[in-house]
Amino acid sequence: MRRAIAATRPARRSTSKAPTGAATLRAVASIAEAAALDVLAEDGLVAFPTETVWGLAARAESPAAIDRLRAFKGREADKALSILVDSPERAADVAAEWGEAARKLSAAHWPGPLTLVVKCGPRFAPGVVAADGSIGLRCSAHPVAAVLAEGAL
Repeated sequence: MRRAIAATRPARRSTSKAPTGAATLRAVASIAEAAALDVLAEDGLVAFPTETVWGLAARAESPAAIDRLRAFKGREADKALSILVDSPERAADVAAEWGEAARKLSAAHWPGPLTLVVKCGPRFAPGVVAADGSIGLRCSAHPVAAVLAEGAL
């Protein structure tokens, strides 16, 4: 269900102190993040920042969302997609194999701009995982990407 947000101008000035600065930014960010998660839940696409580039997100479990993502990007069906995770623990849950090298690399470099390529089971929509069963997993340090990763998986 998409959340509707309505804003009206108050008839008279309130005597309570409105949030300013950082508190206002946090409130706006929270509303935007919730709306983005709603769009993803409806198989839509969401553009989001990471610490290095902008990403385009879709629900990895949804064939319709993955088809929409591929069509938008003009990406071939045989080219695997990367998955954004919110923690090394989530990555270990997603991966079919999460060995010592993956544990050490994720502990040293996540969150951050490192994509780990690991074996993955059939959890995701067709075309997300490469033909050889591998998938790229990334844990972004950007707070918006982290919220989307936590809420979407």
